[in-house]
Amino acid sequence: MPAPSVVASTFARVQRRTISTLVLTAVALVLALPAMWGVATANSDLQHTRTTVNGIPVTLIQPTAAAPGRPAVIMLHGFAASSVIMEPLGRVLARAGYIVALPDQRGHGANSNAASIDDTTRPDLQVDLGIIRDWLVQQPGVDAARIGLVGHSMGAGAVVRFAIDNPDQSAGTVSLSLPDATPVLNRPTNLLLLYGANEPERFQIAAQQQLDLLQPAGVEGTRYGDFAVGTAVEVQVIPAVEHITIIWSDTTAQLMLDWLDSSMQQRGAPVADLDQAWLWLLLFLVAGGLLAVPLARILFGPNRPAIAQKSVRGWQGLVITLGSAIAGVVVLGLIPQNVTGVLPVAVAGYLAGWFLLMAIVVAVTLRFVGSLPRREYGPPDLRGILASSGFALAVTALMVVSARVTWATTAFVGPRWWVSVVLALSLFAYFYADAVLVSRPSRRWRIGLLIGYRVIITVVLLAAVALLGAPSILTLLIPFMVLLFAVLGFFAIVVSNYTGLRFAPAIVQSLPLAAIIGSGFPLIV
Repeated sequence: MPAPSVVASTFARVQRRTISTLVLTAVALVLALPAMWGVATANSDLQHTRTTVNGIPVTLIQPTAAAPGRPAVIMLHGFAASSVIMEPLGRVLARAGYIVALPDQRGHGANSNAASIDDTTRPDLQVDLGIIRDWLVQQPGVDAARIGLVGHSMGAGAVVRFAIDNPDQSAGTVSLSLPDATPVLNRPTNLLLLYGANEPERFQIAAQQQLDLLQPAGVEGTRYGDFAVGTAVEVQVIPAVEHITIIWSDTTAQLMLDWLDSSMQQRGAPVADLDQAWLWLLLFLVAGGLLAVPLARILFGPNRPAIAQKSVRGWQGLVITLGSAIAGVVVLGLIPQNVTGVLPVAVAGYLAGWFLLMAIVVAVTLRFVGSLPRREYGPPDLRGILASSGFALAVTALMVVSARVTWATTAFVGPRWWVSVVLALSLFAYFYADAVLVSRPSRRWRIGLLIGYRVIITVVLLAAVALLGAPSILTLLIPFMVLLFAVLGFFAIVVSNYTGLRFAPAIVQSLPLAAIIGSGFPLIV
């Protein structure tokens, strides 16, 4: 029979664990509720419908009160996003009296038609935009003479080209983060060019070049031309934002609303009412992080794993990670792009090949360099595998739902499902090998090494774009991938506290990352 002191100690430990579990759950709910409320009520004062126009999924947002002769706007999202990311700006306009159409562009969101990764102003984007415009002017309450255009990044290139080619079909255009200037065959009607202060320099250059084509020697911050005759043009920089957060900026929303109001002689709301979608995303992720600990305790049980003292030394792991990352990008640099682009989702083939090559290099190194000690794991057990899989599914659901209500539709249309499976297998191989390098008894060391390894991966990937011909779009996706690495790394650390299985951190990182890339990145030809 255990001694009373042992019983008391065990009871106290269980009590502390129960209390901490309840506290974490309560705090998570407190954080999640405002985000859930924001999502649930975002369109409560508006009419929000989804439809399909000639195979193009379209969201239509408009005031609930019917009225004739309302101005209308078409809003186009950027690369690797969907109409969801533009909805906060769309609601700003709808609350000011506009009817707003937000399509999922080719290869994006729920649109199963493939896109081109290289050309942001190609004819098929113009054709699709023309189809949406022709459909929009037929909608009840729309004033066909007052149609505006708003686009971000790839969408900015599309709307600027359309406004130049069809100056009589838009009353005003707002470009956010124009990727490249468009030759001016006709003067677009009332064009506003916005870019973020923290974006790559190419976006500032593109905006200035577009201004120079319309107003030689024009300067940023000065308005030229006349709204009444459709010749207004201006370039503005949005402070303290980069390529994504420019969409969620109050300054962006206000400048957009003021410009379109002036272009269409519309008396809208004096102050733009922008939803804080970025805050909803942050709250969802933080709440999910807090709930991860109680969930892990439930799935894996209360007992922490016994961890052997042997581990790969930190500097050895850094060298192995650096060597494997460099080897991967060098090999891929020697392979024709039509091979690395075999998967029909943008950069999926490159990333799948890269992570798989890194996994092979790490495995071979650990296999043949016998002097490298490493953490020993116990044999797999059914509960551990099921618990790891359940935890990974929960994290995947969190990531997909968070994305779906803030920036991407994350729809598994067309070949996306099998691309996600291929990605998951490749990523699992790498994260399984990575678990050997990261794992050790000290949680502090695990966190430090995980951060170090992810920094190496990010730096090597950027270098590969600059020096070895890796897909250039990766430079714009790096901030997004860094966020994913950070979030998934946290969940990997959580599960490593409750199991010694390599399977656990591997599947917890690979499955959500594959789902986000496979369902959110564009389908390409």
